[in-house]
Amino acid sequence: MSTAIPTEDLIGYLSKIPLFSRADKSVLKHLAGITAVTSYGNDEAVISKGDDELLNLGGRQAWHFPQHEDGTYAGHHLADSAECIAELARLRAKGADFLVIPSTATWWLDHYEAFARYLTDHCRVVLRNADCAVVTTSRHL
Repeated sequence: MSTAIPTEDLIGYLSKIPLFSRADKSVLKHLAGITAVTSYGNDEAVISKGDDELLNLGGRQAWHFPQHEDGTYAGHHLADSAECIAELARLRAKGADFLVIPSTATWWLDHYEAFARYLTDHCRVVLRNADCAVVTTSRHL
């Protein structure tokens, strides 16, 4: 039986690893929250605005949301909720199990209202805290 490691203990542990030692504490909280609710082998799409540091999830596969076909950041926000939903479906088909919404991207849920409703109706929230929210890309996960 495994026990969850308290977030503060995990942040302390991660800050001692050279890869993460210079990371901002908010980035470590972001990482700790995500690793608490996802497993190795799961892939995450991250609303990232091109910030590669947000994709550093301790060895997990993480992708920019939105992205070009080659996986690089699309370089712009999506036009509307329909594009957001289509991008989520595309990345789900590519293998994304979770969508990570960092605190810096929560405005998406206000701006893209129909996308927020889609996430509520078709996905499941597995983490919501001050640092990020993580939703499954499908209710089946």
